[in-house]
Amino acid sequence: MLRRMMAFLLALLPVLLVAGVASAHVTVVPKQSAVNGFERYTVRVPTEKAVPTTKVRVELPEGSTFSSVLPQPGWTFATEKDTTGKVVALVWSGGEIKQGEFFEFGISVRNPKTAGVVTWKAYQTYADGSVVAWAGPAGADQPAPTVTLVEAPAEAGGHGAAAPAPAPSPAPTAPAAGTNLGAWLGGAALLVSLVIPALGSPAAGINIFYGFCCLPVVSCSFPSFTPTLPCG
Repeated sequence: MLRRMMAFLLALLPVLLVAGVASAHVTVVPKQSAVNGFERYTVRVPTEKAVPTTKVRVELPEGSTFSSVLPQPGWTFATEKDTTGKVVALVWSGGEIKQGEFFEFGISVRNPKTAGVVTWKAYQTYADGSVVAWAGPAGADQPAPTVTLVEAPAEAGGHGAAAPAPAPSPAPTAPAAGTNLGAWLGGAALLVSLVIPALGSPAAGINIFYGFCCLPVVSCSFPSFTPTLPCG
C-alpha cells in the first residue's frame, strides 16, 4: 500500500510543478474595480527562466487614462503615446528580477467608462533577449491580465438623500417656585441682623422685617400656608 502511494505521488509531482510554473504569470491587481474611477493598480511580474527579467511593457486597456507611477529604485520608467498624445503603454527597464523572484510596479489609472472585463497586455523581456507576450485569451498558456469593471455602489447620504431632522431644542426650565421669595427673605433677614444691634431692640427689627415683606415686589404667599402679616 505504501509503495503504491509513493508511486502515485511521484507521478503527480511533474503535474504539480507544471501547474506552479503556469500560474506564475504576469498579473494586475486588484482584479475588480469601479467604472470611471481612479484605481491604484499593481503589476506583478515573476521570473520563470534561469535568466533575469530586464524589461516589462504593459499596454493600458482601451479607454483608460494614465495618471501617475510609483517610482522604483533601479528601474527607469517611460511611456508610449499615440498620435493624439494619449499614453497607451508603460515601460519599465534597467532593473533585474532574478529567477524565483517577483517584482511589483505601482501605477494610478482612471478606468474606462463602460463596465465589463478589460485586458492589460504585458510583454516580459529577459536578459537573453527573449520576450514572453502575456497577451493571450483566458485559459491560454500565456494569458493577458484582466480586470473586471463594475458600477460603483450609490453612496449613502448622496445628493438625493434627505437630511436628518435637527434634534428639538430642550424646553427652557422654569425657575423653581419660591426662588424670588427666598432671595427677598434672605435679604430681609440680613437687614434685620444689621439693624437690631443699631436699634437695640429685637421688636423693632421684627417690625422692619414685616414691613419689608409688605413691599409690592414681595409675595407673602406660600404653597402650603399664608401667613398673616400686619401689613395694615
